[in-house]
Amino acid sequence: MSDGDITIRRGRGECKMQGGKLVAASVQLHGSQVIRCVLDGDFFAEGNLDSPQVVDAVQGFLGECELPVSEADALAGVSRILGEYPASSLIGATPGTIVTAFRRAVTAATSQGSVQDPKVIGDGGTEAPRHEASQRHTDVAPHLPDGPQVSEELLTDFRGRWQKLPVTVVHDEPLMPSMQMACDHAIAQAVAQGDCGAMIRVWEWAASTVVIGRFQSIGHQVDVEEARREGVSVVRRVTGGGAMFVEPSNTITYSLYAPLSLVDGMTIEESYRCCDDWILAALQEIGIDARYEPINDISSSAGKIGGAAQRRYAPKQGGPGAVLHHVTMSYDIDAQKMTRILKVSREKMKYKAVQSAVKRVDPLRSQSGLGREAIIGSLIDHLLRTMRGARMGGIPAEIRQEAAKMDEGRFSTTPWTYGIA
Repeated sequence: MSDGDITIRRGRGECKMQGGKLVAASVQLHGSQVIRCVLDGDFFAEGNLDSPQVVDAVQGFLGECELPVSEADALAGVSRILGEYPASSLIGATPGTIVTAFRRAVTAATSQGSVQDPKVIGDGGTEAPRHEASQRHTDVAPHLPDGPQVSEELLTDFRGRWQKLPVTVVHDEPLMPSMQMACDHAIAQAVAQGDCGAMIRVWEWAASTVVIGRFQSIGHQVDVEEARREGVSVVRRVTGGGAMFVEPSNTITYSLYAPLSLVDGMTIEESYRCCDDWILAALQEIGIDARYEPINDISSSAGKIGGAAQRRYAPKQGGPGAVLHHVTMSYDIDAQKMTRILKVSREKMKYKAVQSAVKRVDPLRSQSGLGREAIIGSLIDHLLRTMRGARMGGIPAEIRQEAAKMDEGRFSTTPWTYGIA
């Protein structure tokens, strides 16, 4: 190796635990040393929006491992780190899935030879193909440990809190996708600071888009060139979870913004079930056999209806803190367009009951026979009839102005959207 040249090897590995989320690791190796590790996937993590401490700490630890990697040492190190950051915990991932993805990435890198990069690590070269689960990798994907079931006692307690919640119901105007992301963040921050009361906002989309989760790799989730050809943008939201393909006439989305006291004492998993309680009841009223499917799906016997994502905001400026819980449901679906634009990992589909993403989704239109506007009207009517503190209203002008600033400064920018390439 001549002076100024750096020989690097790159690899990617994935692991999805049964009942959990996909975790992927991309690594760079130099000689007998791991020099970089980046995690991505549809897991959830609390903490700082730009750089959650727990993710940074795990990446830093794995990014300094020597080869050969000891599975026991890696598991012990990741377990220790997760235990050190209880307020910034990972949801949907375990030490086992993280380390399995990491070891698969290292194996992929070592089996691909080297890449000559005369300048800077990470610039130039070609990345080794994504390594899927195979006979060469006989690690059995870990199972998600059975979490506590949401008891009737907890649901009853939550329903009592729900009824005491003064909430403004907003059927919003159509907004561009990046502005939708900004509105979510701005309203949640306003609630956390005590500048705004609880709100349920029913979205209207002004354009088609793919919404990727906070920790997903855009290049491994979206065919960006195909999306451009189809006139579909890509935006990144503040919450974890998976990618959602959105077309305005085929999608129903809403957000709940509430003080943290609504979910006080609940685990993240418990709060998903509780915050979905009203939408399950509202869908059942129109004849849909809706049910909660851990960790964050809304399904029926016919298939998946939609998915939820959640983020908790710490109290600010003496405010109460906030929980943001948003749900996107498929009213209808252009399956062929979706599969041209979205990339679905075989590792992820391996643990689904079907072999294609298309077959997993069964839209509200086919299950209810109702028009999209009729369903939205029914959901809003359910809220107004069943919540004592619910009333129709709008978003304060100052919050919209703050959202516009956030849109320009973050949510419509390349560094935010493409930050995990």
